[in-house]
Amino acid sequence: MKKKYLCTLFDINYLPLGLTLYSSLIEHFGEFHLWILALDDECYKKLNELNLKNVSVIKLSEIEDKEVLIAKSNRTWQEYCWTLSPIIPTHVLNNNPEIDHIIYLDADLFFYSSPDPIFEEISNKSIMIIPHRFPDRLKHLEVNGIFNVQMMFFRRDEEGLACLKLWKSQCLEWCYYISEPDRMGDQKYLDKWPHLYKNILILQHIGAGVAMWNLEQYSLSIRNDKYYVNDLPLIFYHFHQFKYFSPGFYTNNFVVYNHSSTYLPVYQKYVQRMRQIEIKYKLICKKVSLQDIFFNKMTNPDFHHYLGAVDKIILIFSKMLSKIWSFGIVNKILRPLLKK
Repeated sequence: MKKKYLCTLFDINYLPLGLTLYSSLIEHFGEFHLWILALDDECYKKLNELNLKNVSVIKLSEIEDKEVLIAKSNRTWQEYCWTLSPIIPTHVLNNNPEIDHIIYLDADLFFYSSPDPIFEEISNKSIMIIPHRFPDRLKHLEVNGIFNVQMMFFRRDEEGLACLKLWKSQCLEWCYYISEPDRMGDQKYLDKWPHLYKNILILQHIGAGVAMWNLEQYSLSIRNDKYYVNDLPLIFYHFHQFKYFSPGFYTNNFVVYNHSSTYLPVYQKYVQRMRQIEIKYKLICKKVSLQDIFFNKMTNPDFHHYLGAVDKIILIFSKMLSKIWSFGIVNKILRPLLKK
């Protein structure tokens, strides 16, 4: 598979993440073409202004037929975005008869190395999906889906098209942030695919789909600026629940999964690239004031700067401010009480 055909979707709020994903595709994918579904007019305008190499931009109205608009009217924005997961690959295949496959990517992915091992596994398969790979203590989360939509492959053949058609129909009918026995958003539908389709691949390479819900199972190492998990190349990381703040600050929400800072180097490289993208494309990102920086550092253990030295300095000053603040409160409240 020489040329890769890819699609993703995001709005103006996710533009920094989407462009950071794109930069990693340029670095590691070789020959590819990416279709981006812009979920609002501001995002569509900006992407067209950037005129990115190997990219086609799709306006939201281009895919919003009667069925899609009905779905849009009866669900939240997040649920509607999930609904569009099968819509965009279907649209790309329908409007580009010369391509023999389509790969869906979530916008919050970042590739650290070549995806070749993924495509070697896919070989002649019609469909590829990736499991969450939850550790034992998080197995209960499989109630929301054994597989994650993050990266999916569909070949233009009987099984690939049949799978995509069924998934699209299911998501249009029901795609809500509600956990039911056979469905949850867009992803729990995937649980049945290994039983429905013979020519499907459940990807085995652990370097694809590393995320906060499974990373505790793996040891991270960095050699010559290359990232490894259990001595296998880290292919891509899924930055679920990640938030970026200019200039170079971020939250990773590790506290939800009770993680340590072992994997911060993975985030530091990602945020460093995002900061470069912010500057290169003159993006307007949410900023944090000096006051907010110190307050967040005092109260949120998952708030960081991508530069480790800067992060340590801010932490030191935050601890000092916290002590000064505490001392001030003590003086203000306790001293008058003690005088009585």
